[in-house]
Amino acid sequence: MRRSAGAAALSAATPASFTMRGAALVLVLVLVQMVPATAVCPAQCLCNHTALTVSCQSGRLEHFPIQLNPRVQRLDLAGNRITRLHGSIDYYTGLVSLNLSSNAVERLDALTFEHQRLLQDLDLASNRLELVARGSLAGLRRLRRLSLADNRLVRLDDGALGEADHLQRLDLSGNRLRALGGALSGLARLQALSIGSNRLTRVRAAELRALTDLRQLGLCHNGLQTLEGAEQLPELRWLDLSGNRLTTLPDLSALTKLSHLDVSANRLSTLAAAAPSTLRWLDLSANRLSRLRAADLAGLPHLRQLRLCDSAQLREVAADALSGCPQLHTLQLCNNSRLARLPDRLLVATLRRVSVRDCRLSALPAPAAAADLSWLDARGNQLSCNCSLRWLQEAVAAGRAADLRCAGPGSVSGRRLSLLATAELWCPPPPAPLALSLGLPLLVLALLGGAFCALCRRRRSHRTATAGVCVATLAQSHGTKGAAAAAGGGREWPRYWPCEVGAPAPHGTGKLHTAASVWAPRPVSAEPRLVLSADSVRGYSSDEQYSTSIFSCTDQPALALRPCRPTGRETRSARPPTGADQRQPPSQPP
Repeated sequence: MRRSAGAAALSAATPASFTMRGAALVLVLVLVQMVPATAVCPAQCLCNHTALTVSCQSGRLEHFPIQLNPRVQRLDLAGNRITRLHGSIDYYTGLVSLNLSSNAVERLDALTFEHQRLLQDLDLASNRLELVARGSLAGLRRLRRLSLADNRLVRLDDGALGEADHLQRLDLSGNRLRALGGALSGLARLQALSIGSNRLTRVRAAELRALTDLRQLGLCHNGLQTLEGAEQLPELRWLDLSGNRLTTLPDLSALTKLSHLDVSANRLSTLAAAAPSTLRWLDLSANRLSRLRAADLAGLPHLRQLRLCDSAQLREVAADALSGCPQLHTLQLCNNSRLARLPDRLLVATLRRVSVRDCRLSALPAPAAAADLSWLDARGNQLSCNCSLRWLQEAVAAGRAADLRCAGPGSVSGRRLSLLATAELWCPPPPAPLALSLGLPLLVLALLGGAFCALCRRRRSHRTATAGVCVATLAQSHGTKGAAAAAGGGREWPRYWPCEVGAPAPHGTGKLHTAASVWAPRPVSAEPRLVLSADSVRGYSSDEQYSTSIFSCTDQPALALRPCRPTGRETRSARPPTGADQRQPPSQPP
């Protein structure tokens, strides 16, 4: 009864306002019970108890916080001074994502993540880890992404990473690894692996054997001279081999799904190895290529983007270099300091984006489909702004090309192409072809030469005819026996020399009284010639077909059909006698 009386008294004594305040207090107590008593958000953090996220980035924390909501799912502690994790992380069994990058964590103890069975994303980049021991990742059965980049790792225990057997993305770049060993065994679900900027000189086939589902492989900036075991990666689509020491391309023909290949900053001087025909993106920049030929890009029907920049030795790009790439969309030939010329047919019709910035070009050929270009950058060259660049001026005006300054000619040097009037983009008339410029003078010379030769031939024929008559006359005057004796061969010469031409003259009307040059053809190649002088006939042999000699016509009866004409002393070759010239004279002189 005392209890009932007290309650009744209290009820009677409590005013209405007190009843309202009590209801509010009850509501507050209920709300407080919904949040654990230990859930305190530090001043350096931002806590969202509804989304169950906490961010303590760059909060200068030196220890892993333990006063946070134990049900937190996403915890960001990047940029602090945390050195150890063991024990502290056990309070948060509901974590899905944990970012501990840019701290000072020096080691991962065994079973550190034993209670993080829901964790999918773990970022430990930019810490001070030197070793990942076996058991360090035990318990992370749902882990999908792990970053250990930019640590001090020199060794990975065999199977250390395989304990996270659902891992899909792994970043080991920026460490000091010299070998992979068996650290990757058990990662059959791994799809992306980055091991760039380490100290690898070789990747053995056995180290990649377990990665049957790998689709992206980054091996940039190591010391690789070759790549083994690529054929064991049938699903590979993206391969980065840039910044190594490759002198030849590895054989990648077995990678029938590869679409992205970066081999820039190597030591390639040729592109002899076969690349898979599935390539869509290729970077050949910063190598030792001196020329790009059609054979270098043959068999790449699906290539869409080609980059060949920063190649100090590149001097030539063949006109048909892109003929094997019928789907090429983007071409980058930037910063090639020795590239001074592009052939006219290089920029094929499929191109939409072109960069030839910072080369040594003095001219730029118009693309096959200039109107279809979406962007062209030719700045930093030595272009001469003339009529050949009117298409580029139109592209600049349409916003499809970068404006540039002209390097010449003098009247427009240093001015922007977009500000030039159309009349200022002119070309001098082309010079006449060499054949046309020399044709008329040569034709005149040929006609003059022909006329001169015809005149000489006519005079020669006349002199030869006269000389033949004189030879026949002297031969008969001295007798055939005397001529034969003078020849010294005991032969009897024909009574008439076989060169008698000319019309008959009245018998006995003329006398030989002048000096003439005799043109004496040889009867046969082995026979001596007749050289007639004033008083005798003598013979001699020679390898020349014709020769001349001087004789004086004496005051003999004129047996010739025509007397000798005075010609003076001459020495020249004569044409061989024709058949008409070699006819036999009559047995008796007229």
